[in-house]
Amino acid sequence: MTASTSFEAMDFYPEFQCIGSECEFNCCNSWSIDIDEKTHNKYKEHDRIFDTNICHEIITTSKRTEFKLKDDGNCPQLQSNGLCSIVCDIGPEALSKTCQTYPRQSRHYIERKSYLLFLSISCPEASRMAIFRQKKLETINLRNSSVLFDKNIPSVNLSGGTRQHELTINAIDRKLIDIIQLRKVSIKRRLATLIVLASIATKTNAQNNTNAAALLLEEANKTYKKNLDNIPELPENRLNQFITMIELSKTVLSTKTHSVEKGEHEAFTSLFATSFNGLGISNLNRVNKESFELYNTQYEKATKKYFDDKPYIIENLVSYHLMKDSIFFQEGLSPIDAIIKLMAYILMILGLSPGHSIQNGKIKDDDINRAIFLLHRRIEHSKGLRKNLTRKCKELSDFNIGQLYTFIA
Repeated sequence: MTASTSFEAMDFYPEFQCIGSECEFNCCNSWSIDIDEKTHNKYKEHDRIFDTNICHEIITTSKRTEFKLKDDGNCPQLQSNGLCSIVCDIGPEALSKTCQTYPRQSRHYIERKSYLLFLSISCPEASRMAIFRQKKLETINLRNSSVLFDKNIPSVNLSGGTRQHELTINAIDRKLIDIIQLRKVSIKRRLATLIVLASIATKTNAQNNTNAAALLLEEANKTYKKNLDNIPELPENRLNQFITMIELSKTVLSTKTHSVEKGEHEAFTSLFATSFNGLGISNLNRVNKESFELYNTQYEKATKKYFDDKPYIIENLVSYHLMKDSIFFQEGLSPIDAIIKLMAYILMILGLSPGHSIQNGKIKDDDINRAIFLLHRRIEHSKGLRKNLTRKCKELSDFNIGQLYTFIA
């Protein structure tokens, strides 16, 4: 890190505070809690001086040191009041690096010497701050980086090959964010524009070719200035949407996730079971016409109305992922693959809501937020699921552009 290194953050990053016992699904359940060597030694010393038993709940293998979770998936330090005993008895500075930094993460763009800091929306409160807001999601420059940047924050190093190429594709990403946030244009046309531009990026190899990237940036700027008038709106095809949602759900639910503990697994499967039970679906391999008709009716009655009233939810989801992941830096994915993967994630959130609305009487922000953070949490946890979803999304992107439009109604 040099004096010329720049730091940016998603605008809600500095305001985040853990809500502790008020969190509906906290990070003290179901996640392996790594303990770094310095913290482990601190706990040993505390046990010795104060005759406590912190280290009795710690296990060490050849690969890691971590707290041994209880049978219900909770960290042994989680008290019945929802607070951490280490924070209460010793202080927040005694937490391990993992607990101190989550849900903070960063991306390091090597060639342009820049960091982007953000919060993982696998955290319910971070998801709420990022997605359920009418204000457009933006990035801010961090002038006092020593306060907000912690070297222990998990970071992914990314490189565009050369500084010029990295700057160009960053400018494309920012223009794509401008496009998805162009609120005087319908969300369907904005999503369609991302598909078209990602397709051009893939066909011209803008991911690796600076000249092609420069031409793509020029095209994106022209499209934006025309208010996307040259792009057709994303047409509705509810049956295609329903079938695709079922296929994606099969992929998600059939992927084994050995690292996921009981509490999270139950919450995740319940997310799908509640929705499908509402539609009368007991077996995803035996979905009948009546279930689709019920889905279609409820989508029109509840889902469409909810997201028409709150289009900023989809806008913020797309903006967040474009800021965090780009369409150019996703391992094993072309730009069009990356966009379709994002569409698939949104489609699952949309597709689960009709069934939930039947069960709950209406669609609530908390239901949508639960779908967002649980899906994000499972995808973050499971390398196998990320691999399988990537494969499925590549299958989807093999369709022509006209068919791709129909994936989001």
